[in-house]
Amino acid sequence: TDYKDGEMWAIEKDYTDIMNYSFYLNAMLIKKYDQIAKENNETFVLVLVADRISVDKKMQKATVAKYYNVDDRFFDYEKPYILLEKFAKDNGIKVVNLYPVFKEEYEKGHDMFLNGDNHLNDYGHELYAREVYKKLSEDGVLDNLSSQKSPVGKTAG
Repeated sequence: TDYKDGEMWAIEKDYTDIMNYSFYLNAMLIKKYDQIAKENNETFVLVLVADRISVDKKMQKATVAKYYNVDDRFFDYEKPYILLEKFAKDNGIKVVNLYPVFKEEYEKGHDMFLNGDNHLNDYGHELYAREVYKKLSEDGVLDNLSSQKSPVGKTAG
């Protein structure tokens, strides 16, 4: 099969102008979410979750093998996480990048994904929750939660 430009653009090593524009549009949306949160005295947190192809070497090899016109140097599986984390930090947006821990856990033999699927399994959800909680605690984001009034559990009337 011939690889079509942009088919898996997020992990391509070199972005075209269209891919860069797509990243820019997504970045502007993220900035807007952060702005709206700040206007409402809330904290927006961008959580970056690794997908299977970013951590699964077998899937990476199978993907490269599928196409006759690319090799393993064509893709950069960490690139989207690096770009998004840098963007968030440069713009004062709280970010939790789970790529490193997901990659480490996958390399230890812990599968975080449903069989034949990119969605998280029970272990993936547990890892996600634990690592996000840990990072938000370290950054002091959770300190104010107990003093905030939550609409959860309240009834109208």
